[in-house]
Amino acid sequence: QGKMPDIIVVYMGINDLLKGVPLGENDGTQLVEEGVVDNFSDAYSLILDKLASDYPISQVYCCSLTPVGEWGTDQPFVVFKNHRGFTAADYSERIRIIAENKGVSVIDLDDCGIMIDNLHEMTSDGVHLTPAGMACVKEAVLYGLQGIY
Repeated sequence: QGKMPDIIVVYMGINDLLKGVPLGENDGTQLVEEGVVDNFSDAYSLILDKLASDYPISQVYCCSLTPVGEWGTDQPFVVFKNHRGFTAADYSERIRIIAENKGVSVIDLDDCGIMIDNLHEMTSDGVHLTPAGMACVKEAVLYGLQGIY
């Protein structure tokens, strides 16, 4: 522990999407015990609970996911669906629900300028952001934090 950050920005879920981690049903109101967590919703809820406990005076912001294209395919990219049929938008919706129930603000990255139609410029492979993609994320995060700095 040690230092208490003023702001914590949470951006997680892309690897869960890619690996097909079950989405889960937790809406952020169910307590999650430490240990083996087998779905995204419980993991996300647990992370936010731990941050609130460990950093009670820090402002926490969650980020929705950027669009993800079919990983490594030739352009044009199509929306990536994992083997369970879920997309980045599905994980983003769960992030919004959990964050709302925990009173945490969400920075929308699914509308930051990165789109399926421009993934060839914004990512190297439909997933990993290029400098242009990172610039879009940076601007969205700074906009989301507006009024703090």
